[in-house]
Amino acid sequence: MPLPFNAAQLAFLLSRLPAASQQAIRLLARTKGKTPQEVFAECLKEYLAGRIPPVDVSAALSTTHEVMYNMGYAFGRLRTLARNWSEGKGG
Repeated sequence: MPLPFNAAQLAFLLSRLPAASQQAIRLLARTKGKTPQEVFAECLKEYLAGRIPPVDVSAALSTTHEVMYNMGYAFGRLRTLARNWSEGKGG
């Protein structure tokens, strides 16, 4: 999952962390041989992955299909009723 932040935004977020958190990220970065921004991005990815529930795409599409089918039926029925009413046939 790519992060929706560019490098400048990540640097800004990193700069807004408390000093102790910045020190911990710098230490972890040295341990892993990466930049603090890379380590912060990894931590942020893991944090977000734990917070955002997975989406059941097939269930979402199935529900959307059912709703659209019902809306199409209702719209068609209303169109027929309007046509019949304008032609004087009643309901």
